[in-house]
Amino acid sequence: MLHIFHGEDDYSLEQAVLNLRSTLGPEDMASLNTTSIADEDLRPMNIITACDTVPFMTSARLVIVTNLMGKWQTPRGQRKQSPQKDTPSTADTWKPLIEYLPQMPESTELVLKESSLAKNNPLFKALQPMAKVQEFRPLTREKTEAWIRARAKTYNADIDPRAVRHLADSLGSDLRSLENEIEKLILFSIGRLITEEDINLLVSSVKEANIFAFVDNFIEGKYPAARMQLQQLQNDGVGIERILAMIYRGVRMLVQARDLVDRREPKDQMKRLLGTNSEFVINKVTQQTRRYTKEDLMAIHENLVAYDLAIKTGRLSAEAAIELLISRSR
Repeated sequence: MLHIFHGEDDYSLEQAVLNLRSTLGPEDMASLNTTSIADEDLRPMNIITACDTVPFMTSARLVIVTNLMGKWQTPRGQRKQSPQKDTPSTADTWKPLIEYLPQMPESTELVLKESSLAKNNPLFKALQPMAKVQEFRPLTREKTEAWIRARAKTYNADIDPRAVRHLADSLGSDLRSLENEIEKLILFSIGRLITEEDINLLVSSVKEANIFAFVDNFIEGKYPAARMQLQQLQNDGVGIERILAMIYRGVRMLVQARDLVDRREPKDQMKRLLGTNSEFVINKVTQQTRRYTKEDLMAIHENLVAYDLAIKTGRLSAEAAIELLISRSR
């Protein structure tokens, strides 16, 4: 059977693939009967050969193909280029696979995994009638909170409603990050209720989120809010040098994100270029970049570089540097 899995919720998409894999039997049998194809191996005959392979000591085999349909659509922000003369088109190259799929063995489960899929993608339109299609969209806020509660229950753990809201505020619908943080929280709070204080102590993205808010406030000149957040960060045990380093990282990420937004890069590309897998971070920086021009961000970045040099040469303390940053935001 042909499956098309697509969407931004990569965690749920991967879980769906794992559920299919679990039907192949024990892990050793599943491993022997699973083939993954991506990148330079994405060629029609590679996929056809894998699909035609007879299952070994089980009733089915699984073939996972990643980002095949991306070859059939132009990334956002780029113009579609006309093919060079005498160069085979994408449609001609992949025609053998399209013609093969209706006669694919019933014992084969073929999964096409796509992080980004346009509805007018020609290959998708051709295959949709013969495929089981599942789209994995990011969860709504209400469903994210329900997912957090349910996930904690699978570990026989209880979590305070305020802690649930705090996790959702900090990580959004990034289920992969939520899963990792929930596991840490459960190990830390064995035998008792998971609280909001546990999240403040353990979840690194909470402090990251607070830094984003702090950067946001001092850039916009919201001095009282920036001062309160600075005090809270220090109370949480974050040193001044660490705060400055995180501000520098945040501003540098905003400069990079501003450029990527201007180029209309898709989210998965932004994650790769910004070096993060967090949906929360990408959504946050994208939102923040809309408030500033590239020139404003570059000016802030240059001030931070100047303060860093002054600190390293002993002309300015870290405490004085951060005071100057906040004062100049008034």
